[in-house]
Amino acid sequence: MTRRPEPRGLFHERGVAPVPSVPSIQLVSCSPSYIVEHVGWSIARRHRVAAAAALVSLLAALGVAPRAAAQGLGAFVPIAHPGGADALAHFHDALGRAAKGAGRARIVVYGDSHTSEDQYTGFLRQRLQARFGDGGPGFVVPVVPFPCSAHQRLDVEDGGSWTTLRAGGARRAPDAYGLAGYAGEASARTWGAAQLRGAGPGATRLDLSYLEQPGGGRFELLVDGLTVRTVSTRAARRSAGFVAVEAPGRRVEVRTRGDGPVRIFGVSFERGAAGVIVDSLGIPGAKARDQLSWDRGPWSASLARVDPDLVVVEYGTNESGGDLQGMTRYERDLRAVLAGLGEVRGDASCLLVGPTEWPERRQGGAWAPRARTAAITAVQRRVAAEVGCGFFDTLAFMGGPGSMVRWVTSSPPLALSDHVHLTDDGHRRWAEVLERALVP
Repeated sequence: MTRRPEPRGLFHERGVAPVPSVPSIQLVSCSPSYIVEHVGWSIARRHRVAAAAALVSLLAALGVAPRAAAQGLGAFVPIAHPGGADALAHFHDALGRAAKGAGRARIVVYGDSHTSEDQYTGFLRQRLQARFGDGGPGFVVPVVPFPCSAHQRLDVEDGGSWTTLRAGGARRAPDAYGLAGYAGEASARTWGAAQLRGAGPGATRLDLSYLEQPGGGRFELLVDGLTVRTVSTRAARRSAGFVAVEAPGRRVEVRTRGDGPVRIFGVSFERGAAGVIVDSLGIPGAKARDQLSWDRGPWSASLARVDPDLVVVEYGTNESGGDLQGMTRYERDLRAVLAGLGEVRGDASCLLVGPTEWPERRQGGAWAPRARTAAITAVQRRVAAEVGCGFFDTLAFMGGPGSMVRWVTSSPPLALSDHVHLTDDGHRRWAEVLERALVP
């Protein structure tokens, strides 16, 4: 059996692996310079002097400008609440129970490439779990989905022959993607696995979700190498199916039998009945309107299964650049997305996280703010207030229009030279401010 290299991601000092074979998706977040620069800064942090010298030469060849110190970046920004009310009241109650060891507080974060590598979400998870208890790593799809996808506490690998299904681009027809908004499907014999990284405590509950469908095939579910269940996904109609394992485990593996299509939504790694869980569900290149193509039945059942206390919606950066959608249409789609969330999230609190700054390069090479970023931020703030969600102004947190250039040239750099994505240091600062804003 041919095994893919471990997709350890391009961040978090995890090493470099070849990009796995997945369906072709054109993503802003995975340009060659983006990948090379992120890898370079990761290596420099680990190997310091020698690698740093090599990095300087590499970045010079790529035309990346020298770094200059910048002050006052990443300022604290409070969450805006509608009408002075606490939009996060349900979440705050859950945090209070978690602090006493009497319950769990779970955050589900939907977003784009800022979220897909589990950077600010991973650092936020670390910070909240250190204060309120470790409820587990959370949800992950046990199949290598696409480049620029990772989890800080879980490694994912597979044996090939999987197709990643997601909405976006030309794919607009509604389909069943489950909790994460993407899924892995295979008809041939193959496998996919997720495993806890490091030597820390394992999960005490593992919850796998999949698609029941006409003609569906079978798969074996293994925990730490032992088969615990053989599951048939064949059913009269399409719906979400679940298998819960109430036993300690560090590795979950799915092995398809090759007797029909098997679509895996993901697996939740949980620990005990108290603490914090942060589910990082990002898709590179995603836009808010992509959620409108998620089959409501399997998605709502999957969201109800994890029972979040806070749902975070982090979109807007991709809509701010190269999107021909008018602002009226953008607002209409955003309202539809939030209305859909409102129907399925129950009592869970809701938070919109605004877009980062993404300047455009003008003739002559100068960087200038995009007016559309500020317009999207304003729409999100207004709509969040009207539907009862909190709003975090990421543009203001960064320093306002034109601030991205200072994030790129700061020392250490807080953003990459693509002027779209943040470095680990930038994501750490984002997580610090988000934690302060989230916790009263």
